[in-house]
Amino acid sequence: MYDITKLHSVINHLQSISSYYKDQGNELIMFCSYCDDATRPKANHGHLYISKSSPVYYCFRCSSSGNLIRLLIDTGFEDQDILKYLGQFIKYKSVKDYYKTQKTTTKLKQIQEDIIKRNIDFEINYKDKFEMYNAYLHNRFGNIDFSQFLISPTFFYGKLSCMFTNTIGEDVALRLIEPYKDYRYHLNPDTSTKYYFQKRDFENISNVVMGEGPFDIINLFLYSLEFRNSYYVALNGKKYSSMIETLILEEFLIGDIQFDLIFDSDVSNYRTYIYRARMLAKQYNQNVNIRGWRPLIGKDSGDYPALVEVQ
Repeated sequence: MYDITKLHSVINHLQSISSYYKDQGNELIMFCSYCDDATRPKANHGHLYISKSSPVYYCFRCSSSGNLIRLLIDTGFEDQDILKYLGQFIKYKSVKDYYKTQKTTTKLKQIQEDIIKRNIDFEINYKDKFEMYNAYLHNRFGNIDFSQFLISPTFFYGKLSCMFTNTIGEDVALRLIEPYKDYRYHLNPDTSTKYYFQKRDFENISNVVMGEGPFDIINLFLYSLEFRNSYYVALNGKKYSSMIETLILEEFLIGDIQFDLIFDSDVSNYRTYIYRARMLAKQYNQNVNIRGWRPLIGKDSGDYPALVEVQ
């Protein structure tokens, strides 16, 4: 269990950077390193509060806030073992939103077994429709293992569709195979709407590839030579910055990581997305690298997975 008072090297460091230090109730209080807190005339108390039960801080003078790792790095703390230890307790959605992320108890193997069963049951009950579904996906990807990519057939308003499930068991989005009104994709609003088919294990990952839709990232995973040892996520939209923020805060507060952002050819303001992502990442981890990519041919990487880097 997290208890900052037992981390003696951290306590010693905090005391060394502030001439005012007080252990009070559930918080440590000190001068803020981000503002002129200590230089005020007759300054006899600090405004930076560090929680003793959660690794977060807040300055009531300049409103600086964030996680303890960021504060320690910014003030010259260099014990990497302690920083890595602290990382396991920092599971927040954003700097100013201290809600712990919910962890699912569903195992990936169970999810894959469910996907296999969905496909088998659908083939038994709707043989002609299953053949249409299978042909559609074969045309998009070639021969693939449905359970690896967590894809299953379903109906949407009676129209044949393929469902995309992520590795925490959310049915996040479906793609209509048979037309229905103006629908092409439908997102499940009761989920994160993010699609990823790999286990969220980032120990040996060197970069994260983000695309707008499932077809984009599956084709890149199968056929692109650009990205090795990568984790792939489909945003089902253009919320690149929020996903980068979530991943940095949950997994990459320290160490090197590269985010590769894949844009459709019709996204004219891709430079704005890249700039915002870089500015956001810089706040948390100076070792994050952001690159942008667009299709060499066609509208998106789901059509043809050759890319060209853009700035």
